[in-house]
Amino acid sequence: MFASNRERGFPCKVLLISKGTDSLEEAQKVYYLNDIELLKQGWELSVGSVFNPPLLVIPINFIFYFIISWTLIFIFEKIKRIYDRK
Repeated sequence: MFASNRERGFPCKVLLISKGTDSLEEAQKVYYLNDIELLKQGWELSVGSVFNPPLLVIPINFIFYFIISWTLIFIFEKIKRIYDRK
């Protein structure tokens, strides 16, 4: 038996497309088919993480990317000020 998963969302999973099958070829479809084709072929769609509900996962991901973006902008602004002084 083979199991294939495709996860969407980082750092917390928001979407999970999965299927358990006896065929290796069927399990390898996760590598070359897009999400819509997988769902049309009977793959299962799960929303949210195993440990967190979707209404908690989406804000966590948003806050994570907001902090990363703010940090990068802050660093680049500091670098720009250093080069502007010279």
